[in-house]
Amino acid sequence: QGFLRAVSLALRVKEDGLLLGGPPCGPWVFVNAGTHKRRLTNIWGDLGSRYVQSSNTLTARWALILLVGAVRCIASFTEQPGGSLMRHYPYIFHLRRMIREVLGGTWDSTFFYMGSFGHKALKPSRGLGSALWAKSLRKPISKAKREKLRKSGAGMVKKYQNAKGEWKLVGTPFLKQSAAYTPKFARTVCKLHLKYMETHKGHLRREMYGKPVEDLHKAKQPYKWKHANLQEIRKFLLSEVEAGRYCPVLDL
Repeated sequence: QGFLRAVSLALRVKEDGLLLGGPPCGPWVFVNAGTHKRRLTNIWGDLGSRYVQSSNTLTARWALILLVGAVRCIASFTEQPGGSLMRHYPYIFHLRRMIREVLGGTWDSTFFYMGSFGHKALKPSRGLGSALWAKSLRKPISKAKREKLRKSGAGMVKKYQNAKGEWKLVGTPFLKQSAAYTPKFARTVCKLHLKYMETHKGHLRREMYGKPVEDLHKAKQPYKWKHANLQEIRKFLLSEVEAGRYCPVLDL
């Protein structure tokens, strides 16, 4: 139901609006590499792990929601830690290709520091998506402030030695808390997008509809979106139809 709720909310966003999110980064970052086993040569990770499978499904569904938004002329911004491998995930890569090549829009991968927006740590971050204002998040940080933020964020990850004598990295509670966006970051994003809406009204419609949207249907879809596990959604909807709680417009 969570995915359907997310789709419903995305469909309510008006043209020139924004879809912003930060899918859980744990299954994509180096500190958890021993668990998820992802790398550039194995971007799917350990498929025997439910933790990794759930992440693959969630991220594929997120990419699908953003693609639906792109067709409706809605900008997107996906936030991740700077070293996250999510930008190499086939469905995110497909989203980028569809926005650029089929819909005629733009896509950026912007590196910035959350420390510039009131975060207690430097927190190198990356923004992926079609939001034209993303590069405005790049703000210079003085050497003194950078060092101060590095020190305050030093307790986010700790090293320990397991029973086998192997050294491992583990995230502390501070690392989990660091995932929350600061009020300053939220205000900055809102101001940037509202300004964009004032100065670029209709930009997405003009740019992203430069090529026929019908081309999207002809484009080869990655793995037929099987990792989004849409059959699970179909089964749920069919059960709702049988219970009389849902009436589909199209035949399921």
